[in-house]
Amino acid sequence: MSEQNTPESQALAAAIAALAKVQGRSPRVLDPKWDGRSTFDATEVAEILGVSKWSVYRGIETGDIPATRVGKRLIVPRHALEKKLGA
Repeated sequence: MSEQNTPESQALAAAIAALAKVQGRSPRVLDPKWDGRSTFDATEVAEILGVSKWSVYRGIETGDIPATRVGKRLIVPRHALEKKLGA
């Protein structure tokens, strides 16, 4: 069921690539407002990446965004997101 070439997947890949490129110019990957957080939910990841929450869910479904299910919630570990962004 994973369609890697959907518009959402392409937008997500572009957002991740853009953040990874910015990371090359700065030692920080995430904005300081996220300091002290070790996990994020889908809404927070959407804000970080600048994409819709549904694009984040699609990225989780296709494996582009690493996540763990905790009960009914999907949690994205900070270290996994930073690794994906090239930190």
